[in-house]
Amino acid sequence: MSERVPAEFDDFLAEPHNAILCIPRDAEEGAGQDAPHATPVWFDYSGGRFRISITRRRVKYRLLQEAPRVTLVIDDAPTYRTVVVSGPAEILDDDDSLLDLRARLYAKYRRDFGESGQQEAQLLRSLREEGRVVVAITPEQVLSWAGA
Repeated sequence: MSERVPAEFDDFLAEPHNAILCIPRDAEEGAGQDAPHATPVWFDYSGGRFRISITRRRVKYRLLQEAPRVTLVIDDAPTYRTVVVSGPAEILDDDDSLLDLRARLYAKYRRDFGESGQQEAQLLRSLREEGRVVVAITPEQVLSWAGA
């Protein structure tokens, strides 16, 4: 059953913070590899789900196929605001998901992902060449706090 992030954090989650994506590793992978795989990612939060973009060539992709449960940590030390969500992760590999998330991340982070006037077909071809997929995370557990 999904859990909603408290509405008081909607503005915080709309700001361009990095999130740390944590994915469990199998202890069988070898010495020192039993700690979670943790990497910074950009994220979108809408419709009660978090979405990130990863590529098929990264360890994250393989780990998500093996154990599709994650924790996502969004923290802003100067304002003492934090949201931590855990839940199942679903890999979305369709054109609409890729293009929609790219547009949302571009608007949120205001970074140059390439020619802003790229045609949709050209942009999609570029995302596919990178091996991009979208990971949608449905929060089942939410921890949040604000203020000091």
